[in-house]
Order: sequence, then C-alpha cells, then structure tokens
Amino acid sequence: MPIGVFARTLLTAVGMIPAVARWRTFTIAGASYPESHAQIAPPFGLVPRQEWLAYKALVGLLPTSVRVPALGDYAVAHPDLVSRRRS
Repeated sequence: MPIGVFARTLLTAVGMIPAVARWRTFTIAGASYPESHAQIAPPFGLVPRQEWLAYKALVGLLPTSVRVPALGDYAVAHPDLVSRRRS
C-alpha cells in the first residue's frame, strides 16, 4: 500500500480511539524487514523502513488538537519464511 494511503488509514483509525488524550501513553508500533538480505549491499546497506515513513506521514496529517503518538519500531525477521536452496 502506498505510504500516503496507509497514513490516511492510520489517521482514520487514530480518530476512532476513544479518549486517547487521557491515556498515559499512546504508541503506534510497526515493523518492516526485507525478505532476504541478498539485496543489501555490505558492509552497511540501508533498508527502507516503511513504518518510519508511514509514521512521519501520519504525524504530518494530524491536526494540532490530536495527540501525537510515539513510534514503536522493531524488526527481527520478515514474516514469510525463505526456502533454502540445496546445492
């Protein structure tokens, strides 16, 4: 899904949360991780972090009267398993 569309979807979801201003904390968490490291150039290749881009887009859409959530970012592995090829 394009980042802008996803950010607007998040904005709608945030608007549906009851009494979020009274919550002690408010965090949106996301994770993106490549299916394979084969495309990452060593030694320090960059991986686009879709959740960070979506969070920045969301914060840009929030009216000043709406509480800005914190971002929880984690990535340990891609959700789809990659099959190993035997040689």
